[in-house]
Amino acid sequence: MNLTESFRTECVRVGLSATGKDGALQEIARCAKSSDVLEACSEDQIYRALKDREDVGSTAFGDGIAIPHCALEGIESFVVGIITEPEGIDFNSCDGKPTRLFVFIIAPASKRNEHVTILSAVSRILDDQGTLTELLAAPTSPALAESFLRHHSGHIPHQDREKCFFHVTVQDEAVFDEILRIFSSSVEGEISVIEAKNAGSHLDRLPMFAAFWHEQSSGFCRIILAVVDKALCNDVVRRINVVTKGLEDRSGVLVTVHELMLARGSLDF
Repeated sequence: MNLTESFRTECVRVGLSATGKDGALQEIARCAKSSDVLEACSEDQIYRALKDREDVGSTAFGDGIAIPHCALEGIESFVVGIITEPEGIDFNSCDGKPTRLFVFIIAPASKRNEHVTILSAVSRILDDQGTLTELLAAPTSPALAESFLRHHSGHIPHQDREKCFFHVTVQDEAVFDEILRIFSSSVEGEISVIEAKNAGSHLDRLPMFAAFWHEQSSGFCRIILAVVDKALCNDVVRRINVVTKGLEDRSGVLVTVHELMLARGSLDF
């Protein structure tokens, strides 16, 4: 199931009446309950599942955006909706700024991969500042729903997309999470992370190179492998360049991209 099929226009609201995080979660649960998909679930059950997820860590990731989400037993389809609050509320955002846009996802517990795919698709839409501005300016719920769906590119059959292959080696732990998030918002089911060691940790065992490296300097090293739609390739490279503050002028991150003749299958997250 893709984002367009999961989006519920009956679960779109302009203006959040709650003033705090707990009240916002209750209102999100009430809004989600408007969908017939959740007929067998109580509003309190939805609220508690959302709250349990927030207790793990805030889903407000900055720039005024939050994507509250949870998984429920006993449902077969997804419910995706939107609530805006142009003035913003405190939702424990990582950047400390008020949260103004809430895109929520209520997922079947049995569909973890699809859950991650829809979460990534939502994140990809909200990465653009212009889109966020337009969504917050929507005067009515129908206008908000139309704007959100318009910015979603739609579902292209997975096997028909042209692909490229990313191999990103990261030695700088400070930027790894953000680079991985870039891929998680661009990739639907073709991403993996390999734990690795810097070459120095192996070279220091060779007598000729022993004076140059030692075990303490082997450090952090992870490799991100991802199959990405070719149309998104330049944008992914641009975003990595922004996170690293310029790939050409720093060490600790190496990005290589290759064209693919064939890509079939998918991976579990």
